[in-house]
Amino acid sequence: MNKIIKLKSIEKYFRNRKVLTVSELTVCEGEVIAVLGANGAGKSTLIKIIAGLILQDSGNVEVCGLKNTDRRIHEKVKLVLESGKGYYDYLTAEQNIEYFLKLNNINCREVGTAMQEMFALFDFEPYRQTLVSELSQGNRQKLSLIVALLCQPQVLCLDEPTNGLDLPAKKKLEEILRKAVQGKALTILMTTHDIEFVKNLTNRILLLNKGEIVFDGSLAALLGDKKELIQYTIEILADSEKLPAVLQGVEYLAEGDRIRIVTSDEKKKDRILKETTVIGLTAEPLKIEDILCEVLHGDSGY
Repeated sequence: MNKIIKLKSIEKYFRNRKVLTVSELTVCEGEVIAVLGANGAGKSTLIKIIAGLILQDSGNVEVCGLKNTDRRIHEKVKLVLESGKGYYDYLTAEQNIEYFLKLNNINCREVGTAMQEMFALFDFEPYRQTLVSELSQGNRQKLSLIVALLCQPQVLCLDEPTNGLDLPAKKKLEEILRKAVQGKALTILMTTHDIEFVKNLTNRILLLNKGEIVFDGSLAALLGDKKELIQYTIEILADSEKLPAVLQGVEYLAEGDRIRIVTSDEKKKDRILKETTVIGLTAEPLKIEDILCEVLHGDSGY
């Protein structure tokens, strides 16, 4: 496949503190990549460097055959900032769309049909004449996505694209992005904490920790045997001499003569059931967000 993004020996510093190190990274045309990690891990910095919004302190970045220092990169790559930032509050939504399309040498009439389709898909028609200053966070986000998609980029970088969107809007965005990738040579990189969105849309994960890529692969490979973890909530009576040993290393809350324990460790669960007086037990699948937290901060080495 065509390698559309190439990073080599990248380092970025803020106030003399290294915030990103990428020895090598390539992205192929048509990939949909989620960039995951804790706050401050370097996710937004990475996609902003790829989009040419900020520049690395050392190393080389090439996107669509252009270095990210080349101004022409902004014709090929579009970046949607978190929560719809970057628009003129004193203009209406439609005026902002027209302005940014003209900046990209796009005739509004030529994309008029596509614009109406976007308005319909995002339920945005009632807000086209609304001042941006009066738009909700979710509608500002929709505005950003509409502008970026109408510009028909080769690479689309999304910084927390589902922020402020309700569930129907998320589903519509997922549908739009999937169609865009299938119908055109579009490559997507997104930072997000919305793991369900990642699960439904992406085919590759970059996991960052302290400014370094510590995992590069599929979500299934990242989760491994943790993807089917069950979280147990166990309620027991505080009537056993073995309690100090039983409770060692588990999360619990004491409530009078009762103790509530939460664990996903099967061995600990079995020991608690065997050695205490159990008065309640529930089991539910562990959320993917919690599993990723275990992967990132647990014994996996990530």
